[in-house]
Amino acid sequence: MCGICGFVGLNDEQLLKRMTASLIHRGPDEEGFYFTHSPLTAHHSPISVGLGIRRLKVIDLETGSQPIFNEDKSVVVVYNGEIYNYQALSKELRAKGHQFYTKSDTEVIVHLYEDYGSECVKYLRGMFAFALWDRKKQLLLLARDQIGIKPLYYAEFKSNLFFASELKAILQYEEIPRQINFRALDLYLTHLYVPAPLTIFEKIYKLLPGHYLVWSASSAEKIKIEKYWDLEIQIPDTRYQIPDERFYVEKLRELLKETVESHLVSDVPLGAFLSGGLDSSTVVALMSEVSNQPVKTFTIGYGNKDSSFNELEKAKIVARKFGCEHHEYILEPKVTEFLPKLVEHFDEPFADSSMIPTYLVSKVSREKVTVALTGIGGDELFGGYPRYVGAKVSLLYERSPLFFRKLAASLGKNLPETGKSRDWSGRIKRFLIAGNLSFPKRYKSWVSFLTPELKNRLYTEEFKSSLTPHPYPSPSRGEGRLRVGEDKGEGFANYFAVLDEKSLEKIFHVDLKTYLVDDLLCMADRMSMANSLELRVPLCDIRLVEFSAQVPFSLKVRGFTMKYLLKKMMAEILPKEIIQQKKMGFMVPLRRWTAEEMNPLIEEYLSERVIKKRGYFQPEGINWLFEQHRLKKKNFADQIYALLVLETWQRLFL
Repeated sequence: MCGICGFVGLNDEQLLKRMTASLIHRGPDEEGFYFTHSPLTAHHSPISVGLGIRRLKVIDLETGSQPIFNEDKSVVVVYNGEIYNYQALSKELRAKGHQFYTKSDTEVIVHLYEDYGSECVKYLRGMFAFALWDRKKQLLLLARDQIGIKPLYYAEFKSNLFFASELKAILQYEEIPRQINFRALDLYLTHLYVPAPLTIFEKIYKLLPGHYLVWSASSAEKIKIEKYWDLEIQIPDTRYQIPDERFYVEKLRELLKETVESHLVSDVPLGAFLSGGLDSSTVVALMSEVSNQPVKTFTIGYGNKDSSFNELEKAKIVARKFGCEHHEYILEPKVTEFLPKLVEHFDEPFADSSMIPTYLVSKVSREKVTVALTGIGGDELFGGYPRYVGAKVSLLYERSPLFFRKLAASLGKNLPETGKSRDWSGRIKRFLIAGNLSFPKRYKSWVSFLTPELKNRLYTEEFKSSLTPHPYPSPSRGEGRLRVGEDKGEGFANYFAVLDEKSLEKIFHVDLKTYLVDDLLCMADRMSMANSLELRVPLCDIRLVEFSAQVPFSLKVRGFTMKYLLKKMMAEILPKEIIQQKKMGFMVPLRRWTAEEMNPLIEEYLSERVIKKRGYFQPEGINWLFEQHRLKKKNFADQIYALLVLETWQRLFL
């Protein structure tokens, strides 16, 4: 795993070194640079190009140093990630006459590019973000993997193009304004993360998953962004015979085993996060099946106060079953002490509180291994969220009389939310309140943390006026910047529109494009890289994702049973305690923390003076929010945590 960065247009080698140094946590083992300043020619203006890399050595420790070149050094690449099919690709490329000077997966990219140009990304199976400079064509290619496992940011400013694995590297160029994007801020407060292609800054964007960006000196447009992959959801046609359950079980077993095995290629110590849930237990079970030595597993838990959030016993059951070298840590995290460090690693507001245990388990794992596998993606692929059951039930519920649903919504507002690890009353409350909405709006409300009513109470008039409805921007083809009114389905708001068809299968598409990439995968990348740990996500493998898109929803959620197909496949492999357990998730005792440990920081950072100074929120609205939470009339733990993170971020970056 690595951190990459660079630019086109500036003759500033010192800037390149500062950008690269800011990513040292992503690659503590070595650094590398490519910098050239091409003179004025009859065909081109002077061009300066800089590529930087901080490397975490995982594969080909001796000869895999980056940047990496092709045979005549006309093509150079810096790259972050792992290509799991690199050995097969290398064999094919050698047969075509390409000469390799390393044993790394990185070198495959330059030779694929020689044969296929920018279309080379279509041949890669893995997690990746790379920058490739073609000296002869005076062309820069930036690309991000299909699912968005690895991040890539870019900014076009004063005719210069900047890129990096993290925002902090681009911000080393001090002329780029740190102007807040108010639309992004509103989306953050609503969903706890800033969705792509936006970032919290007006001038900086995320390259969308499955896209590449081309900067060309010879093109009048200079920059264009192209989509090279998208997910195709196949809704079963009931007029024809659908493959039976056994077909999907066998296909899934074959794919999962092959995928996990491909993710074990490493020249450094490797292990796995083991929460005791179905997804991580499945990954560990398959690792044990294909590995010739005990799997190193890592689990964290909390003390007696928060024991209801623990899955320690379940993790022990799995570890014993498969003879793992198990490491268990009981933590009493002093959240307020390391919160600024976590916020700083995201570079923009991010308030999924699971960032805390993800950081902690990464930290303790790094003491023993350099690479770890995790079960992220299993809920999206196999139907593991309670809201999937809710979506199914809601299609029946919407047939009930409107007056009944309105009454239920009114009564539902008074239901309590416990803030416990399994908050069923809170889920029922959200279900009833959204009962009158259309299916897309209903589902969106379940993954939102600020309702329109709450925003009206909390936001100042000035902030509201900055959020005047407008077409959601998306990367244009041509100028390479975000244009209003050219959405074509890529905008965050439009992802939910596919649910107009009331297709349960399409929920998978929504979550893959939104929550999975911009919340879970973002969190996994930042918190593991904060500890210089490479985190691999086999359940987000492109072949598994494409297979899952063909699986009928009825095999993902059968009745009220979530992850039916995965449970069916693993029934004879995993202990019954794992198969039959109730869903919990990687949660933290946030309600208690916001009422106790975090309270002094909340009082300091979210005082009336601070709220007025920022100008986004009405002090009386914030006071009401705190009061409702303190009196346990409502559970606003997530919203308060989001406000606390926002203020922490502003103090660090503004």
